[in-house]
Amino acid sequence: SKIFPIKGDPLVYPLDYMVGRYENSHAPEEFQRPESWGKEERKSYFQSILMNRIGGDFVLVDIQLAIDKLEKLNTTDRAYEFFMQFFRENFKYIILDGNNRLKFLTALMSDEYQIPRGTYKYVIEGDIKTIVVGGKDNNVFSKLPPLLQKAINDRKLVSSEYVQIDYTGLSEVFIGVNSGVFLNNQEKRNAMNSEWADWVRQLRKEIASLLITVFGSNYKFRLKCDEWIVQCLNFAIDCTPDNIEGVSQGTMNRLYMSKIEGIDQESLLENFVKLDEYIHKMISDDEFEFDGNEEKVKVLSRGSTVINLFWMMNNGINTYEQACAAVIAHEKIYKSPSSLINDDGNNYVWACGGLGAKNNEMKMQILPQIVEKLNYSVVE
Repeated sequence: SKIFPIKGDPLVYPLDYMVGRYENSHAPEEFQRPESWGKEERKSYFQSILMNRIGGDFVLVDIQLAIDKLEKLNTTDRAYEFFMQFFRENFKYIILDGNNRLKFLTALMSDEYQIPRGTYKYVIEGDIKTIVVGGKDNNVFSKLPPLLQKAINDRKLVSSEYVQIDYTGLSEVFIGVNSGVFLNNQEKRNAMNSEWADWVRQLRKEIASLLITVFGSNYKFRLKCDEWIVQCLNFAIDCTPDNIEGVSQGTMNRLYMSKIEGIDQESLLENFVKLDEYIHKMISDDEFEFDGNEEKVKVLSRGSTVINLFWMMNNGINTYEQACAAVIAHEKIYKSPSSLINDDGNNYVWACGGLGAKNNEMKMQILPQIVEKLNYSVVE
């Protein structure tokens, strides 16, 4: 049965105490966006501290108290072992909201954050003052005027700590506290109490180099890479020439809510790992001829091409040589706009631009043919 989430009254702490109190905190990827603040976000938050305009609660779970409650109520709930793993690593709190802010405050107080050059206004005892940051003489916290350091240390922050909560509650609280800051569909799926969520996060780690090739070094931003993995899975599992399905937010949500038993995880994982290996081998393989290396990299880092190759690898493409031939055959059709036109006048490039039912209908006229031809060639 569900355990009702309980938190204590909001706590108001000075900024320096807040940083020390939550020093041993962890933001699990199940319930946090990856750290994503850039220079502008850090500067903006620093300015809000200077002007004493800091807003938003920090929402955390007291790990030891939450474990104690679950030991009395239900040690079989998934949250019990979830908390225990962090407790064994000497973490005291789990962060559900405020991870970027807390990391910034920690960096500020430790002088890791270097204040950008410029003129800043700040408030002390109701008076507005000005400081010019011009370089190494005053661009970190410890080199600011002592009165300004004291003002920053004394800024008040609000913390809410949960003392009783189960895994479903963690998901609900995470989504709830972020309702004012739009969570995309994949961020919501990532927080679900779902075996799929766990597996997709693991797949992300297994094929990180492939994801960097497709999305760049910031591949985890807003979990766009996780959504792409789910699209690959949804397309490979549910779309066949005899059962053409579209891939949408709705179908991906249903996938996450379904049981993972019955899915050949071992085979799918193996093909993801091979896909990663094959793409990088093709890029560096001088014998894999294409219209110049720059064009080859462009084709092999195109998300739709990689998704389509993954589908073919789950439906009969078994070797590196076949994968190379499949990419060449696929690109030849992709670059021939008149090779296939549907009743609405859309061509194959359009089909590769989406994963809707009509897009996939056209793909199912192409991808199985490529697989069949290559397998027939092997037999011959």
